[in-house]
Amino acid sequence: MDIIIGEKEPRMEFKFGEIEPRMEFKFGEKEPKMDLQFGGKEPRMELKIGDIVDVRISAMGNDGAGIAEYGGYTVFVPFVVEGERAKVKINYVKKTVAYGDSVKLVEMSADRVVPVCGCYTKCGGCSLSHMSYEKQLEYKKKSVAATIKKLGGVSVSIGEIVSSKPYGYRNKLQFPVQASNKGAILGFYKRDSHFIVEVESCPLQSEKANHVLDIVRRFMKQFGVKAYDERAKRGLVRHIVCRYIQGQLLLTAVINGDTLPESAALYKMLKAEFPDVGLFVNINKLCNNVILNGASRHLYGIDCISGETSGVRFRLGPDSFFQVNDSIREKLYADVTELALADTSDYIIDAFSGTGVLTAVLAKSGKPVYGIEIDSAAHADALKIKELNRLENMHCICGDFFVEAVKLIERLKAEGKRKFTLVMDPARKGVSRQALDYVKANAPDTIIYVSCNAATLARDLAVLCATATSTESANEQTAESVNCANTNAYAMRFENDIVNATATVTESANEQTAESVNCANEQAAEGADCVKSAVANVSQSTGYTNVSENENEGGSGASYEIAGIKLYDQFAQTVHVEAVVRLKKR
Repeated sequence: MDIIIGEKEPRMEFKFGEIEPRMEFKFGEKEPKMDLQFGGKEPRMELKIGDIVDVRISAMGNDGAGIAEYGGYTVFVPFVVEGERAKVKINYVKKTVAYGDSVKLVEMSADRVVPVCGCYTKCGGCSLSHMSYEKQLEYKKKSVAATIKKLGGVSVSIGEIVSSKPYGYRNKLQFPVQASNKGAILGFYKRDSHFIVEVESCPLQSEKANHVLDIVRRFMKQFGVKAYDERAKRGLVRHIVCRYIQGQLLLTAVINGDTLPESAALYKMLKAEFPDVGLFVNINKLCNNVILNGASRHLYGIDCISGETSGVRFRLGPDSFFQVNDSIREKLYADVTELALADTSDYIIDAFSGTGVLTAVLAKSGKPVYGIEIDSAAHADALKIKELNRLENMHCICGDFFVEAVKLIERLKAEGKRKFTLVMDPARKGVSRQALDYVKANAPDTIIYVSCNAATLARDLAVLCATATSTESANEQTAESVNCANTNAYAMRFENDIVNATATVTESANEQTAESVNCANEQAAEGADCVKSAVANVSQSTGYTNVSENENEGGSGASYEIAGIKLYDQFAQTVHVEAVVRLKKR
């Protein structure tokens, strides 16, 4: 052993007959204790919090963290690149899984770049900005394929990914506001926490939209408007949510009160920067992590954004769903339409149709299209789009997909229309098992599944692609993987704010937290020795319980095979990616 002057010699324990292990360390490093057993072939490392270990990153997890093997442990390390060697400080240990942070890069990858954002690694918004954009695309292709294989038991071949603008692509900005001793803090949540990192500007937003942060910050300081204190449950402004599309801005102040003081002054300040602007308030006095509570109330300026995409005119309110990446949206819609029209069918069902933009794009083909959406506000937006574009063949239905699809398909069957194409673009939680079973029972010839969550996509593909003989084993494998992933998702939330972070996990309505949990689930599934417990938690993060517990194993009816899959980099610098899968009936 080489000891540097002034360095404290580490304590080593070994027994008679054992060969002394070779240890390398430098000044200030704390080496893990080795638990040696007489006659053992390999020493077992006993990792503890605070240990510093030298590891080689052998793979990447699905939340962007690197994966290394060390002394019988699978170690997850964020902000590293596959192939790099790093000194890692251990922050959390559970049986054979550990989590740590890189404290020194010993060998650096040629794919590493300097992040453009000064808040990177602190803010929880991005996780891939230390990689070159080309490496990010390569990583996402491998990640999606691995997730679908591991959680869904289905092998897929992914071609080129449709790339995006690496920065400045988001048309939606939402940031929390937090009280502090220095006044209001505006920014984004710190990684794995509910504490805010103050942000001057975000490179994922357009330069123009970033001015909103400065305007709101100046307004609150000038007029003494208090930020919300989450712990004390007092204060006023909780979140600022805005949409900036085609030169039009809608800004919503989410408040813990009935009115926003000096709102006219805020509108005037916004108007000076954004000629086409509308100001709204959303009253949210609930003690939870849901951002918007009910409908937002219009105060000043324009009450909607008017625009056009893929040849469809639209109007969006402050709470309307709309694809966040303008450069990707039209490519994605064009491909979905081409796939949906590739086969002859009597009509198209657009499940989870949201504001109806994609429904209208599909209807431009002239074929009857039925959009089903459970949210009444989104349904109202879809009706406006239908009227704006004079699409008589676009039919908007408000209600739960399973309930409304049952009635719709039976009615059209009675009219002799039996062949249909199904387009599904669900939220991150995926499609309910009940709905998937009904889809299989009614057997559309083609299904186009649009997903922004590889984990729930994999879970749903396992059901849709299962045959009667393969369903039980596939379900058990999927359930085991999901349970394993779910357990480790909870293990990751180990920082000082563990109470707040765990609370956010149970709030599935919180989009940002739900995304974090899904990512953690996907990452943990990559580990070799995950803890297989916490079955009850699966329903919180994946949308329904253990698939093998359903009465109808895999669902009766048709089975599907994947005819093609294409990825769209809708969320550059983050681990998220949009996938479009075409499924054909076997």
